[in-house]
Amino acid sequence: MKNGRILVTGGAGFIGNSLVEFLLKQDNHVTVFDNFSVVNNLEGLNSKNLQVVKGDLRSLSDLNALPTNFDCVFHLAADPEVRLTLTNPQSIFENNILATFNLLEWLRNTSIEPVVFTSTSAVYGDATILPTPESYPCTPISLYGASKIACESLLSAYCNQYEKKGVVIRLANIVGPKSAHGIIFDMIKKLKADSKRLEILGDGKQNKSYLHVEDCILGMIHAAEKTSTNFEVYNMGSDTQISVNEIVDIILQESGNLKVEKIFTGGVDGGRGWLGDIKIMLLDTSKIKATGWTAKYDSYSSIKNTVQNMQK
Repeated sequence: MKNGRILVTGGAGFIGNSLVEFLLKQDNHVTVFDNFSVVNNLEGLNSKNLQVVKGDLRSLSDLNALPTNFDCVFHLAADPEVRLTLTNPQSIFENNILATFNLLEWLRNTSIEPVVFTSTSAVYGDATILPTPESYPCTPISLYGASKIACESLLSAYCNQYEKKGVVIRLANIVGPKSAHGIIFDMIKKLKADSKRLEILGDGKQNKSYLHVEDCILGMIHAAEKTSTNFEVYNMGSDTQISVNEIVDIILQESGNLKVEKIFTGGVDGGRGWLGDIKIMLLDTSKIKATGWTAKYDSYSSIKNTVQNMQK
């Protein structure tokens, strides 16, 4: 993917910013469409090939102001906070489902394709088959997961009915130095506030797969280039898991704070961090691997690399 014209929704976010930086290095012309309501990681990123448009996917008039000469769309714009669904489900509906519907409506009368959509492992809910393949039934236990599977369904229908090409990437937990939410960010923030006591949500036995953002970006672009059918779904993550206990230990080791008192909340519903939290997760990535992609980092090295960079 070089010398193309690419639209990135949510390009100011954690994954979006990393994607934009990589695409610019490949001599692409990149347009970022973002409402900047969560974070702005684009500050300091200057390129003659970068155009930043402040707009909201909930507004069709904002979308209609965009040009229609793009070669590809990476749709990353979403409300990323899983726990928010407990207190503000309206935000999840508007920023995930409605936003995706509006984008697809705008794309319907254009020749732009493919559309690459970042989904989540949360669509599977409490999977009983590990590693979990793409064919596993989607029974989400959080509104966040439900919103993502709703977006997937919309994309599938639009691509088949209007002859577009769509690619869904069901991501494991993505980590990297610019992450502004998630366990690493939360733990480091708590340690800065109190270096003697560290509250940890759940029982510490939550065991999940993590993927470094560098592997994520390369995988998304790879999937966009390799997909030739109307609609494909790929799992993307590392082939290993790491527990919350192990993540906390890495953070404490890297910070040099091994005497801190760890306070586990005990969690809810069998040790989950919160209602809707998936306690055990590991994705079957054999489908995307068969196309030639593989992760450079496993879960442990993804976490350690991220912690080291965030400590700096």
